[in-house]
Amino acid sequence: MQNLLLKVTYLDNNTATFTLPDARFDNGLADGANFRLYNGGAQDIEVTFVRLIWRNNPVIFAHGFEP
Repeated sequence: MQNLLLKVTYLDNNTATFTLPDARFDNGLADGANFRLYNGGAQDIEVTFVRLIWRNNPVIFAHGFEP
C-alpha cells in the first residue's frame, strides 16, 4: 500500500492535503492523465501549485516502479 500525499495550493495560498492510500499511476484518464482535480462546486477554482509527495514506498506505475 502506498503512502502518498497530494498537496494542492489554490486561491490565496490555501493548501488542501489529500492522502492517497492506494494510488496507481497508469495514465488511465483522458489524454493519458494520472489524476484530476474536481472541486464539485458550481464554479471553477484556480489551482496555482500541485505537489505529489510519496512517503516510504516507491510509486507503482503501469510498467514498473519509480525510484
